[in-house]
Amino acid sequence: KHTALGRFHHENAAMGLTNDGRVVVYMGDDKRDACVYKFISTGKYVAGRKQANSALLTEGTLYAANMSKGTWVALTIDAVREAAKGDAELLATFQTQADVLVHAHEAAVLLGATPTDRPEDVEISPYDKTVFIAHTNNANHGNIHGHITRFIEDGDDLGALSFDFEIFACGGRQSGFSAPDNLTFDSEGNLWTVTDISSSSLNKGVFESFQNNGVFVIPSI
Repeated sequence: KHTALGRFHHENAAMGLTNDGRVVVYMGDDKRDACVYKFISTGKYVAGRKQANSALLTEGTLYAANMSKGTWVALTIDAVREAAKGDAELLATFQTQADVLVHAHEAAVLLGATPTDRPEDVEISPYDKTVFIAHTNNANHGNIHGHITRFIEDGDDLGALSFDFEIFACGGRQSGFSAPDNLTFDSEGNLWTVTDISSSSLNKGVFESFQNNGVFVIPSI
């Protein structure tokens, strides 16, 4: 287990390098009202170390995205305990950095990270290093068909602690897809997404027009 990456509903892990050679791992938390995370290693990647580079995933900082401010919030025990002052129950829960990692969602929300709509697959574009996130849906907020979000890290550096973002594509009748789930890129820079309408909803109600799940291609550059 790579505890430093945090405990939550990991759909995937998208790995890249900062401009100065540290390892970055982007992750979603597959549930409603969940956050988007990234881990930045303390050490730097060395190609000659081969599989030994996996040790880089044991030490670093876990961040969660505050989308209203465009910042990555560090999930540290000091920050969590400062935010929890006066709340005996929270202070009892968060006593060590391990507690922060085990209760990553609770720590992220406490520190101001943004709850989102089931962030499942996260992928880094191999063409411009922007980060794509499949937000599958969230009926709690009326986002029935989901959307794909694109993060643009400051300075095109995956190690940046600030970012801008856009809603890259919205699910619904206008786009022809609903519930984007898995993502990947082809050699021409197109983003491919596989949809994941639940089998109990296919061809029913507001999902009738989509008929089946499918694979969709969207130009990204």
